[in-house]
Amino acid sequence: MKTISEVAKTIPASQRVQVPTMAWLTFIRVISMVIITQFALWIVPEGALWWIVKIPLIFMAGLAFVGIFVLGHDCGHYAFSKKRWVNDVVGTLCHLPIMNGFYAWRAAHDFHHRQTQIRKMDPDWPELLYRENENPPWYEKLAVRIGPGSPIGLFVGFWVGMLKRGFFGFLIPQMDLKAGDKFKVYLHSILSISAVIYLLSSYYSVLGPQKFVIMYVLPAIVGTTFGALLTFMHHSHEGSPVFDKNSYEPFAAQVDGTFNVRFPRWMEWMWLDINIHLPHHVIPSIPWYHLKAATESIRSHAPELVKEKKWSMRTMSESWSATRLKEVSQGKYQLVKR
Repeated sequence: MKTISEVAKTIPASQRVQVPTMAWLTFIRVISMVIITQFALWIVPEGALWWIVKIPLIFMAGLAFVGIFVLGHDCGHYAFSKKRWVNDVVGTLCHLPIMNGFYAWRAAHDFHHRQTQIRKMDPDWPELLYRENENPPWYEKLAVRIGPGSPIGLFVGFWVGMLKRGFFGFLIPQMDLKAGDKFKVYLHSILSISAVIYLLSSYYSVLGPQKFVIMYVLPAIVGTTFGALLTFMHHSHEGSPVFDKNSYEPFAAQVDGTFNVRFPRWMEWMWLDINIHLPHHVIPSIPWYHLKAATESIRSHAPELVKEKKWSMRTMSESWSATRLKEVSQGKYQLVKR
């Protein structure tokens, strides 16, 4: 197989279609997980010994935030409902808890799918990368070193991305939207930020500072860190392809460069299998609940295309160290260890 469309044909139509019952049950599930984990943290008594209970609950609450974000991700690809306005409403609701402007995120994420692994274009990690023979300013070198090249990137990646999406006209200039679309995205972002400020300030006034940190701030840190981890590890491995814009090869970027990184099953359940990522780059509109079956369909026809790794600190360390671009032909590179 040499084209994305050939790979897409290996996925049966039944594994592409939206199932409204499944979509709405997922919505109920992710909302319920957020409510349950928040309530559990609310009722845990104060006291140092109770941190034995609080720590795993904070972790679960963070994963619940990832789950609700990923459902919003489906909405961003119009994979939740056949009605566009339903995707917009549900996606906005799902992204509010983690202070994410849905329209701005969708515009940037769609751009990522169109520019996957293109150096200086893809607004995720590849935007930062530079060639071996380049001598970029010190701050660009530092951005690579602490971004895709260290654990710090996982803690700040989501927030940096949110800032870039919020001011995309200045910070993602390569994502050139029409004036009308820019207005719509900025207006939605302003309304979303206003709603988030109101909701979080109300939550803070109800909980008080200590409970607010335990119930929202710490879970949000866990959730955004795992969100950045998943975004990073899907495409950042030693040997992953990177391109200049004029030398772009969609199949190599979307298929050869996409990995499924496997985690314990209960964690994958919490974040709706988004780590099973290859089918999503073959058919971005495929609903989350078909990702596993679609992967097996691809594997049955072309097992060499399904690249999977189990997550571990070793695989993380390997990804952090693979931030140097080695040119293999004109405008085509591989990530290699620095």
